[in-house]
Amino acid sequence: MTQAATVKLHLERRFVDHRVVFWHDPEGQYASDLGSLDLPGVTMLRVANDEYAKAIDLLEDMEHDVARLIEKNQKGKHLNERWHWQEVDRLNHLLRKVTMRKTEAKARALTYLTRAINTLDEIEDRNQEFIVKNENFKTFKIRLFQVYVSIQHDIHNYRPCIPILERYIKIDNSTKTPVWPSKSRPRSGPKTKPATSWALATPPISCTPSRAA
Repeated sequence: MTQAATVKLHLERRFVDHRVVFWHDPEGQYASDLGSLDLPGVTMLRVANDEYAKAIDLLEDMEHDVARLIEKNQKGKHLNERWHWQEVDRLNHLLRKVTMRKTEAKARALTYLTRAINTLDEIEDRNQEFIVKNENFKTFKIRLFQVYVSIQHDIHNYRPCIPILERYIKIDNSTKTPVWPSKSRPRSGPKTKPATSWALATPPISCTPSRAA
């Protein structure tokens, strides 16, 4: 029996008892087979949370670059500095480089985070009742909104935060209280690597990321 046939048999058994089936495929090894499964009356959706992961990767790379810049400055001998103004000029130059690196990374991360929010909105619109009850989806949404608002706050771009904050406080009771300071992003949560999930459902379509941030 081929791999595709094995997967099809497994899914058919799952659909006997479940209207919605989630297939978590982080390595993408079944990507080429799922398109040819031919399951009657079943709608297949591919959901990838890599936009969020790309944003987190950009921010972590930025933090490492900034740390290297500061470490290099601290370990340097700076023997050519004979006057205090030369030290001040060097430190100002370092500050400009750090600020530029942070601003660039955060601006690029916001592009990916905006796409992730738009994707979640599309998923939520398909079946609001199902999504509201899904805790994984809710957790991912909370963390996504936190990162988005924190970065916008850091670059002093406050206006886009208003609609996101209005949606954030309505998620559940736990989101009605402010939880994050003005940091670039929450540091307590684990990093999410790009992952692919497959949602197969009989109508109406229901879909949610199977892996939270």
